[in-house]
Amino acid sequence: MKVAGAGPVDRHLNPPEAYQGRTMTAASSHAAIGRGVTIQKPRGRRRHLDGLPIRQIVSRVTSGSIRVPAFQRGFVWDADRVAFLMDSIYKGYPFGAIILWRTKTKLTSERALGPFTLPDRDPDYPIDYVLDGQQRLTSTFGVFQSELQPTEGTDTSWTNIFYDFLASVDLQESRFVALPSGQAGSSRYFPISTFFDVTAYRRATSSLDESQAEEIDRVQATFKEAILPVQLIETDDRSSVAIVFERVNRLGIKLDIFQLVSAWTWSDEFDLQGRFSDLSEELERFGFGQIGDDSNLLLRCCAAIVAGDATAAGMLSLSGSDVRDRFDEIRNGVLGAIDFLRQNLNIQRLANLPYPTQLIPLAAFFATPPGEEVQLSFQQRAVINHWFWRSSFGRRFSSGVQKSLNRDIAEAIRLRKEGDSALADVPFSLEADYFVENRFTLGVVNTTTFVLLLAQQQPRSFISGNHLHLSEVLQRYNRAEFHHCFPQRYLKARGYTPDEINRLVNLAFLSSADNKQLGSSAPSMYRNKISQIHQNDVLASALCPSSLFDDDYEAFCDARAALLVEAARELAGMPSQPASGRTGHRFNSEPEADGDLTAPLSEVARYRFYTKGNAESFEAWMTESCPDVNLVRQDPLMADLVNYDEVNRYDRLRIQDAAQSDFAGERVNRWEHFESGED
Repeated sequence: MKVAGAGPVDRHLNPPEAYQGRTMTAASSHAAIGRGVTIQKPRGRRRHLDGLPIRQIVSRVTSGSIRVPAFQRGFVWDADRVAFLMDSIYKGYPFGAIILWRTKTKLTSERALGPFTLPDRDPDYPIDYVLDGQQRLTSTFGVFQSELQPTEGTDTSWTNIFYDFLASVDLQESRFVALPSGQAGSSRYFPISTFFDVTAYRRATSSLDESQAEEIDRVQATFKEAILPVQLIETDDRSSVAIVFERVNRLGIKLDIFQLVSAWTWSDEFDLQGRFSDLSEELERFGFGQIGDDSNLLLRCCAAIVAGDATAAGMLSLSGSDVRDRFDEIRNGVLGAIDFLRQNLNIQRLANLPYPTQLIPLAAFFATPPGEEVQLSFQQRAVINHWFWRSSFGRRFSSGVQKSLNRDIAEAIRLRKEGDSALADVPFSLEADYFVENRFTLGVVNTTTFVLLLAQQQPRSFISGNHLHLSEVLQRYNRAEFHHCFPQRYLKARGYTPDEINRLVNLAFLSSADNKQLGSSAPSMYRNKISQIHQNDVLASALCPSSLFDDDYEAFCDARAALLVEAARELAGMPSQPASGRTGHRFNSEPEADGDLTAPLSEVARYRFYTKGNAESFEAWMTESCPDVNLVRQDPLMADLVNYDEVNRYDRLRIQDAAQSDFAGERVNRWEHFESGED
């Protein structure tokens, strides 16, 4: 890759070699913008930030050698902003470099330069595409060119820029204004569009007095000598262009890599945008139609599946034929990922995902050729679940995204092929402060993750005790579906600030209808409105401690935060510390004495793992005390409990997640009582 500045007056930029060891000299201090800066490149490569005179810009655009790729946005500046740019050029103020990408390959789709359709280029010369600075370049060209006719019906009022003879000589105030041609009196305003047209300039100055003529000659000279800073990138290497795209994007300039790939790579016989649109329509019925609005997300899925690299370089290295030939595999990967999210994590739409990026490794995992599908094992399911929760609570994709993402793609593919991988081995740390210090704000990663944590508990209506229709609630996903455990007005009356009231720890799935019935009174007052039969179940499903009804907000926050941390760590497959104050059918620090046959097995099994009961006595209990011992022996869950010391971490996770089985729950509960001597 060669990076150079613009050269002397010529129809084309001189080759980069022409600038080795030299800097450009300006004839005017107003022209000293972005010139004379030499940047060292490793291993003999040269970079030079230089510039183009306005006359060359006009000439090279008119000849078609500077062009605008289709992925650039259209011209959006208004006339006042164009006038302000002219003032900056005149006064020598910095206004940013124009980045040009020189390539021998003509893109299949291009954009007009504002209202001007560009002529075909000379095929013997390379093309310089505008990567950044299109608004500045279009403004400069539009004001000073006189050869190209604008497309009929387009707005060209912004090209009518005038020098104001009576403007205050002030460094801050502009001496240039945008005016309709009919409003510009020749005695005060001079059309700067004539500066590079000898005939028009002579005609426009003919009516000026001597002092005005001398003044406008000085202004014209400044513009004729002015140099617009230009950085030239000469390469046909896609990875190099990708790096430039990434760097420019980090500066806040939006470049659509999908448009670049489409323009550069895809032939007419394969319409990637059309295929993405079809896939988006297919996903609409599953609630994920919004994916089609993010073409770069789908393109990154393509790059992950085809190349194992979802960076900009990976996307730009894609072969059109490879993506065309493997598009059914890509489709299967995206559909499989979405099905997994819906069935395993209660994610009903893209907005429910803490990071859209999380879709990419999942798509790589589920990508299979037509006629094949991934037979998901329990071990694979556990690894993916734990990776999801650790990456969500650990904010994995908030920084260092590209490195983390490519690592996770590789581990996801390995998990599919080998049945095991280090996908879930990612940094994870979670403390109660996460739920106390963060505020409930939809669309923010912490809030989205918190909502999904609550959704895993199968929450119930506070009034009826019935399970909520989560698919409908998460599809709507608006603020009306969530309300405060301690009502806002109740806390506000006691001096709490909005930040303290809107802690994550104080929010729960609570419909507007339920919230209205509960009112704004203290929890101890609205307690009687909650179904007495289901009250413990309601609290357990909301991960709320019974201390909610003590009306002590700070104590409630501490207790609920502990429950939330424990539930999150369990989902992430991390060791859990027994917590006090649990409600519903859950253990505090040990199984209840009378044995609760409806206790979730994950709680019982986890307690068993911590106590590490004796396997031989468990075997003896099964043989001597269990009436259906053969059935127990056939149950893999029980077999894993018997052989606890040989169980690997995935089998333990399977035991924890297996639950909701009355039979298994009963067996384990009986074992706990037998082991303690109570049976």
